[in-house]
Amino acid sequence: MFRAAMGLALLAVLLGVFYDPSLVKGLFDSASGTPGAPKSAAEENTKASSSSPPPSADRLFTPEELKQYRGDNPKLMIAVLGEVYDVSKGKKFYGKGGGYEFFSGVDGSRAFKTGDFSEKGLVADVSGMSFEDYAGIEQWRKFYEDSKKYTYAGKVIGPFYDGGGQPTETLKRVRHGVAEHEKFLELQKTQEQLFTKCNSNWSQAKGGYVWCADGQYPRKAMLDKPDGGVSERCACLTELQLKQKPKESKETLKRYPGCRKKQKHCQSVRPGQKK
Repeated sequence: MFRAAMGLALLAVLLGVFYDPSLVKGLFDSASGTPGAPKSAAEENTKASSSSPPPSADRLFTPEELKQYRGDNPKLMIAVLGEVYDVSKGKKFYGKGGGYEFFSGVDGSRAFKTGDFSEKGLVADVSGMSFEDYAGIEQWRKFYEDSKKYTYAGKVIGPFYDGGGQPTETLKRVRHGVAEHEKFLELQKTQEQLFTKCNSNWSQAKGGYVWCADGQYPRKAMLDKPDGGVSERCACLTELQLKQKPKESKETLKRYPGCRKKQKHCQSVRPGQKK
């Protein structure tokens, strides 16, 4: 082993490479001097899982640093879901006096969905929001990511990325919520194909009404959302579907209050109520 080690050292000197004796230890068995057996996949995985993730190579902003890039600063930055984007090319929108000036220098993720552009509303806190809300915010993040005008600049330390630039549990929950909402939308599409869509109208004075073509009857169709709550729509069922609900249907079907079993025209919203 000694000769082999000296040989590696000499080769390293000739190649102009720094020689690290510890490298030899991995190549030769300490007892026999024979090439060491490769580590098993389990050993490699154990080693990888026990080590902390490498720090992010992206630039990391603190919230205080991000605040500098607003107003009259020629460099303008915004953040959404913890990702920072340079919007300097949109100065007339994001600069001083611009219509979106309030987004500059902060992570205003919550406001992208709520529309509350006050100081209290322009925050990164997304607690209490639904999966659908997460998906709405993600659409804006995607807008900036795909933009040819605005460029990615880094990450801001806060609710979505920690001090090492790694995703937090909050960001993981948001990503999970977005994925679940996308699955739900696909399920909705398949359900909408099972029944004809109702006709409808609404007015403050008369309320809302739904109706179907001859031989079909309106029903309130309700589908459970993945994070709780219910999505409602009006579906027109044929007489056969009234007798036997399609096996593919995941929706709960109910008659509208006061609507007879085979009534084609039903009131869905009482006068004075919102849709």
